[in-house]
Amino acid sequence: MVRFLAAFALLLGAATASAQATHTCNSPLYCPGPILDAVQRAAIFNDSKTFVDKPTTKPLADVLAAFNALPKPPSNADIQSFVNANFGLEGSEIEPITPRDWIESPKFLGNISDVNMRAWASTVHGYWKLLTRDFKKNSTACDGCVGSLLPANHTFVVPGGRFRELYYWDSYFVMLGLVRSEMYQTMEDMISNFMDYVKEYGFMPNGARIYYLNRSQPPLLTQMVSLYVATTQNTTRLAEWLPLLEQEHNFWETNRTVTVSKNGTSYALNRYSVTNAAPRPESYLEDAQTVEGANLNATAAADLYANLATGAETGWDFSSRWIENPINATTAQQDNLRRLVTRDVIPIDLNSILFANEVSLAALSQQAGDAAASQKYKTRASARQLAIWSVMYDDASGEFRDWDDVDKRYGEWSAASFWPTWAGVADTDPRGAGGNGSSAADTCQKLMGTFKILDMLTQQPGGLATTLYNTGLQWDYPNSWPPQTFIALSALQRASTNCANPTLPLADYASKIATTFIEQAFCSWRQTGGALPNLPPLADANGDSGHMAEKFNVTMLGAAGGGGEYTVQTGFGWTNGVVLSVLATVGKSIAMPDCSAPGTMGNPTTPATGATPATGSSAKSAAFGRRPGLPIWLTAAKALFAMF
Repeated sequence: MVRFLAAFALLLGAATASAQATHTCNSPLYCPGPILDAVQRAAIFNDSKTFVDKPTTKPLADVLAAFNALPKPPSNADIQSFVNANFGLEGSEIEPITPRDWIESPKFLGNISDVNMRAWASTVHGYWKLLTRDFKKNSTACDGCVGSLLPANHTFVVPGGRFRELYYWDSYFVMLGLVRSEMYQTMEDMISNFMDYVKEYGFMPNGARIYYLNRSQPPLLTQMVSLYVATTQNTTRLAEWLPLLEQEHNFWETNRTVTVSKNGTSYALNRYSVTNAAPRPESYLEDAQTVEGANLNATAAADLYANLATGAETGWDFSSRWIENPINATTAQQDNLRRLVTRDVIPIDLNSILFANEVSLAALSQQAGDAAASQKYKTRASARQLAIWSVMYDDASGEFRDWDDVDKRYGEWSAASFWPTWAGVADTDPRGAGGNGSSAADTCQKLMGTFKILDMLTQQPGGLATTLYNTGLQWDYPNSWPPQTFIALSALQRASTNCANPTLPLADYASKIATTFIEQAFCSWRQTGGALPNLPPLADANGDSGHMAEKFNVTMLGAAGGGGEYTVQTGFGWTNGVVLSVLATVGKSIAMPDCSAPGTMGNPTTPATGATPATGSSAKSAAFGRRPGLPIWLTAAKALFAMF
């Protein structure tokens, strides 16, 4: 009942949330309506995103007339003919280009000792030429033709695969690689595109599509600017950019802030929350089947649609982090998605990002000569740091966790726990004498709680697991994602700097994580046909030429990840960026791995085994907060964990 009342209150509040965005998805083709519903339910494409990425080849009025002329109801063959006659190839409005600032041999390559790893890094550096795009000068097929793509005035890098457009949080991790590739103009161009979108829409959407205009993604634009300025020392555009960064920050403060009460004190923290009552256009059929198969009343159905869209805003779409009493050891994704309560969760990574943004905005404002703005953001950062430690630090486990604001409990462990250390939230416990103390030694000891789990996680041959629970969803075990690997490495580096005498082997963890990540990315590339001058393709590569996957399977060296709503994508922007960033750091010590006989641990194609999965209703069960069915490798490692 508590969960239902909270959901109902959110729906009532949605009516007043008009400030959430200055634009909404209003296309009769690419947004929820009779045409989108008919085409997506016909299932003429394997991926719902295919249709909504197709521009028209005829004026919009003609396309609408053609649909209205179809038999009622139209057959699947009628729908296929309608689409073939009126729509062009998805992504045809943009074209690949060689970036104007791409150079053959960036300096970081000289820091990689192994000749084959250096050659591979050069190959990955070359992939920017495959992923960089510009809008075509004549981007539409005719006068009156339309598409779902939001125009971009400057060059941009796409993730790859089905992700043909500019994406928000992906781009920060792409830029980590662009820095190493010395592609500073491309970085500036991408930032300029983001600023144009903030100016136009009041915030940065999830990606550059009209159907993303009701949601954002992890807000890393300020970190992109901070990275660009720190790398290039170019502050000439700060006067132009800072007001827009403040506008975006205000979007999150205005539309995504909640008051959280704990121990008699109220704190302002942020959550993801999307106003939505229909299937996401790019996942239309999947969402419709998930909701319609759940036998929900209209209010509960609308709430689930909102939680699905909110899950996409998190960037972790989807994960046990957002699920009430998730079913473990299963591939039944829909059963878990029907338990989504994303908007009830206060995410530790989102609040860490906003803290980092406030710290960066204070520094950038100071550089721009605005002392008042600098002090304003310092004050905000201090308040947020206190709120995070007071609400989201679990003294019992010694970890930062998500906070369920309906049930007033901590979430389960996830790789998001590393974000507070990356952001600097964890540098100092601000709770003072009235809390648990704030000396440097005391804070360092508390930090060790964040990293003690690495004794278990680094046992896996394929990288850091994103969570410990196998729900069939792509942001859960057994998948590992490059962004979380980078954040964990950065957190370890920061903790090592701040803690002179750590009680855990932080440097060993960092070395193991970096090495495993590079080995996994390299061997995955080799397993899909990657070859170098001194390395012919592996025998079982099937004539392919090598792919960089978006995610990996921790149970097997050389295995791409799985699960989720779509097949694993290649390209891949953030993987390339993190690979280049890590290689630039550890290149002198990294050796070429042997990918011919990958080691395994578990089965990458089936769920991890464990206790009987929880199968309760969407109401709370006794299992909530414990989530039975630990992956078997974790069950075996519990003794190690207990040592700390």
